[in-house]
Amino acid sequence: MSEIQLSAHGITTRLPRGWEGRIRRRDPQLGGPGERGKPQFHPEERTYPIAHFANFPLPADVADYGSGAVELMTRSNLFIVLLEFGPESVGKALFATQGLPRNLSPDLFTPNQLQRTIRGQGGYQTFFTEAGRPFCLFIALGSYANRAALIRKANAVLAATTITPR
Repeated sequence: MSEIQLSAHGITTRLPRGWEGRIRRRDPQLGGPGERGKPQFHPEERTYPIAHFANFPLPADVADYGSGAVELMTRSNLFIVLLEFGPESVGKALFATQGLPRNLSPDLFTPNQLQRTIRGQGGYQTFFTEAGRPFCLFIALGSYANRAALIRKANAVLAATTITPR
């Protein structure tokens, strides 16, 4: 089995063998992952693309920042999120960094950068603008102690990911 190419909503990536991924945009009328049957946001809210990439099987219901998936991770697992924000965020200080980071180093990751602390895991979160589009990159590592090897895998996926203008 060879790599898998995913492309939707102006986000394209090539995932290595054994990886899974989704690039989607939630229907605000249906809500999103969370409490069963309850939308996570107001029905009139605009939604933007969310990409989830993982080197383990992704469950059907994964919240924006990985709840529902990160709890399943083992020491060798890695979970990557690209979450787009609305165009009103372009030019804001939080999104001032230009370009998707594609060469991350182990010193950027810490156990306290997770959305929810899970013993032994580590993470990294940053905000940036690419192709005039504001994003958050969030990465969860199944093992903070194994971060050097996991980050090499993350960098390979990020290097194979492109974002095009709307």
